[in-house]
Amino acid sequence: VFLEREDKSHLVSQKKQLSYFEIGKMTQYIYEHSQTVTLSEMAKVFSFNASYLSRMLHEYCQMSFLELVREVRLEKATVLLVSTKDSVEDIALQVGYSQAAPIYKGIKQKFNMSPSEYRKKFKREE
Repeated sequence: VFLEREDKSHLVSQKKQLSYFEIGKMTQYIYEHSQTVTLSEMAKVFSFNASYLSRMLHEYCQMSFLELVREVRLEKATVLLVSTKDSVEDIALQVGYSQAAPIYKGIKQKFNMSPSEYRKKFKREE
């Protein structure tokens, strides 16, 4: 009986690697489509049930789908703040918001400063 046993531990790690690869593809999709992405759209694209996809993203990323989208939009907004002269309102529209409030709130929460303070502090020299 002992000789018939096969070490299958490599199968567990392969499964996890595949899961991380899939999660990477999903987070890349969120990044590329952050202006308009929805959970139901992603579920269709990746052929998953929306609630399962939501749980899987949360398990691997430690954030909900909406938190991931907000994080990506905020990251894009901070890049635009330091690399353009666009207003916060224009940047909000570019990253997928209909108003600037989420940008003001996100930068204040994450960096403890206003968007204009962030821009002054991290502005790239031209």
